[in-house]
Amino acid sequence: MQLSEEQQEAVDGFISAIEQGRSQYTIAGLAGTGKTTVIRALIDALDMAHDYAVCTPTGKAAHVLRTKGVEAQTLHSLLYYPREDKSKGKVDFVDNDEPMPDIVIVDEASMLTVRMVEDLRARVRFVCYVGDHGQLEPVGDDPELMKHADFVLKQIHRQAEGSGIITFAHRMREGLAPLSTGPEAQVLRKAFTGMHNADVILVARNATRARLNRWVRTKRGFAGALPEIGEQVICLRNNSERRVFNGMTGRVVDIEPGSYQARMSVETDDGLREDMPIMSEQFGREKTLQDPRLMRRDAPTLWDFGYALTAHKSQGSEWPTVVVYDECPSNWDLNRWRYTAATRASKQLYWYIT
Repeated sequence: MQLSEEQQEAVDGFISAIEQGRSQYTIAGLAGTGKTTVIRALIDALDMAHDYAVCTPTGKAAHVLRTKGVEAQTLHSLLYYPREDKSKGKVDFVDNDEPMPDIVIVDEASMLTVRMVEDLRARVRFVCYVGDHGQLEPVGDDPELMKHADFVLKQIHRQAEGSGIITFAHRMREGLAPLSTGPEAQVLRKAFTGMHNADVILVARNATRARLNRWVRTKRGFAGALPEIGEQVICLRNNSERRVFNGMTGRVVDIEPGSYQARMSVETDDGLREDMPIMSEQFGREKTLQDPRLMRRDAPTLWDFGYALTAHKSQGSEWPTVVVYDECPSNWDLNRWRYTAATRASKQLYWYIT
């Protein structure tokens, strides 16, 4: 593997931190700086004496990393396992009592909360955090890992320099006005004919998300309250017993309707087919249901239509064709929101000015 001087310096710092007996090392880098290449190099640098794992905060992020040739799992599956509390009729997640690896490399570390970091530090001898310091802060307490990184990758690599998407994303982070940067990243002042055929539409508000999901479904010929075979869906809550996690997306391959609880088979990002009960009334809602029945051991899983997502929910994911509905409220961190949304596209970005 051919590394740049900067990337090699990041890897050397990682090895030095382990040899010094430190408990953690943090590498930050914006889009195009080769963070995945560095993760592969970190793995190669570990000798056979080290037991290690590569983790991400979400199932979708783990899937993206696996498509790039890095075997990864969710942090949740490493640290916790479900235990039934028969007296309360529910399942609690408790610390995994299996031996932990010596070293854990965490990708998409900008998404970690304080609780996740504390649990890692308590269980793992050495943790290497790799993340994008330009993305949105995590939902919850921010441990500010990216603000105090040990090493920051700054060089945009040649394959990324020619990308209109990367150029556009960096413009957004610098606070510049949205401007087309080539055929790969186009700014639109009005909706285009094929907008409903994009892999995903990213928005800021849940009300917009719900409205656009209804619009896309209508354009694609779907009309029922529940999803139909072939529709895109997204999981809204972890359920390790059913092997589904918050942020996981997939397509419906079968469904049995029900007023409160239906049953749905989904082909997930990993190509696995999962059959599970679902809560019918979640579909089309602006907010995630908070229902005591969801705490029961036999609780249905929570899913919604997955054509339009909030940029917050999209973190750790990427799609070939992305439409961004630029409606970020003025009291948000506009530059960070726009940068995060833009970097979700891998081949084509359409930036729609509302």
